[in-house]
Amino acid sequence: MTRFLNQRLLLHIFFKMEICISKKTMELSIQNRNRHKVINDLDILAQLRFFNLYFEGKISAMPDYDNKKCYICGSENADSDDHVPPKNLFLKKYRKLGPDLITVPAHEKCNKSFEKDDEYFRYFVLIPSYWENERARELWDAKIKKQIHRPQSEGFRQYLLNHIGPLQARTLSGIKIGDFDAAYIDVGRVEGVIERTSRGIYYKKTKTILPLDCPVSIGFMKPQVRQVRNDNSSKFSLIADGIFRYACEWDPNDNKNGMYWFVFFESVDFWVFTGNPANRANLWNV
Repeated sequence: MTRFLNQRLLLHIFFKMEICISKKTMELSIQNRNRHKVINDLDILAQLRFFNLYFEGKISAMPDYDNKKCYICGSENADSDDHVPPKNLFLKKYRKLGPDLITVPAHEKCNKSFEKDDEYFRYFVLIPSYWENERARELWDAKIKKQIHRPQSEGFRQYLLNHIGPLQARTLSGIKIGDFDAAYIDVGRVEGVIERTSRGIYYKKTKTILPLDCPVSIGFMKPQVRQVRNDNSSKFSLIADGIFRYACEWDPNDNKNGMYWFVFFESVDFWVFTGNPANRANLWNV
């Protein structure tokens, strides 16, 4: 059964293969049709506790990467670097604003195997960001509009069209505002990019690989959390002057148990937990 998350989103309506974008306050239906996996609402209290956790600022770094291992497959002899999050989220003129983009060792083959998911993720985060962030609009107009009309993008265009369906929209207070066409999101592909980003940041900070069998849980944050985030913006590491920012912390007794907060275009927030869920309580007291 489809669950609805209170989100602000842009309805993607394809008419004669032209993309029209309208600004609406509504609930976003998120459903992975293949895996039947649904993202549930988050507990705002947990979000606030996570923020208090991060403010302790106990992140440490080690000098060298773990034998040049690939952060994706865990094997040695990585022959390239991968960007986390994907480089395609940053127009070239913004890539040198603030700290450099985050890169970690990876095999070129592993890196390239996720290129299509990276493209899909860019499409996903730009939908709710378009009307709220100038750089999201600039990226959409410069890249997505052109991409969607290229002859070689016919498969991607049809994929998007096949994932548009009816949605009953309601305000945050539950008042119905109409029926619309909305884009259904492939949660598995979105989560895959977020997991790789958390693994990459872990590798960047600790210089060790997060074990491939380490559990990773991912979810969207409620819009209410933005005020908390904005009030404490200095606690985040900022990449490309606001296109991406993140906070992270690990259990000092076992750094596989970690928590992350990712923000894209100041509009889309994710939380990530790594490690044994039974040990998350240790993180609250770090």
